[in-house]
Amino acid sequence: MGDARGGSGRPSARVGELLEGKWRLDALLGVGAMAAVYQATHRNGNRVAIKLLHPALCSNESGNHDESNPCGAAAEALFNEGREAMAAGAYDTACGKFQESDQIDPAPGTKLNLGECELRRGRIATAWKLFRAVAAQLPPADPRYAPAQQRAAELEPRLPRVVFGLLPGSPPNTTVRLGTAELGAGSFGLLLPVDPGTHRLAVRAPGHDARAFTLAIAEGERTEIKVGPGPKSAPAAPGPSGAAPGAAGPEPAPPSFWGRHKASVLVAGGAVLLGGVGLGLGAATSSSYADLAESCAGTAAGCARGDIDAAQGRAVAT
Repeated sequence: MGDARGGSGRPSARVGELLEGKWRLDALLGVGAMAAVYQATHRNGNRVAIKLLHPALCSNESGNHDESNPCGAAAEALFNEGREAMAAGAYDTACGKFQESDQIDPAPGTKLNLGECELRRGRIATAWKLFRAVAAQLPPADPRYAPAQQRAAELEPRLPRVVFGLLPGSPPNTTVRLGTAELGAGSFGLLLPVDPGTHRLAVRAPGHDARAFTLAIAEGERTEIKVGPGPKSAPAAPGPSGAAPGAAGPEPAPPSFWGRHKASVLVAGGAVLLGGVGLGLGAATSSSYADLAESCAGTAAGCARGDIDAAQGRAVAT
């Protein structure tokens, strides 16, 4: 593995990566001694910043979990929980534990167990890929090399394979999302291994609506499917009265007298009532303000502060 700041392990190389099938790393924001920070977008459209520990801090030459590094203890605990869950037949839980352990502290032993777990829950192509990765990582003298290579060879004839093609009129930059993988033009026309079962495909192209397809494929089956995006996206709707989106609307009408001076009226009325004067005084206050409102109607500036004070004085003297 290259240095965290250069070579194959440089942080910028992770831009575009999809984490856990949910978070796409859009841009590298900064790099520190322990981690790199990325701008990321969730598949639901939410944008966040994500900090990822440098892989070099979690790597080890033996390929086994090392509890002396910052990631080893957590990875070992997850690995052991995965083994317990797999022994109990809880394969979904076990695979999740192995995946998280391998993300924290990658190790061939974890990948071997994850491959076995994926195989037991029927994900043949995923298991095949993991066994091949282990065999490619280890030297032939390693005792895990031969079992990994043998498992991959045994699974090869059982793999379902699919060829993706484009429907007529589809843009050449159409992409197909299959699980966490996004396939582009370079993948079309190739016989690709996939897990058996039913897959939901999301097909997209710039300027087009997304379109969904369903792929159902059995173990050992070979099939071809033609896909394409939806129709061209509709232009953005104009604003009110044909105005462009974001254009300012008509200027609102100036507030009424009561809208401008409601607080003064209520405060004055409250002070009168708290003073212990009865209903007649409250009615006089309302009457004085009603007269003032009428006298100010239609003026651009409304009633001046002095007019309001005078109305209050008349109401109290009434």
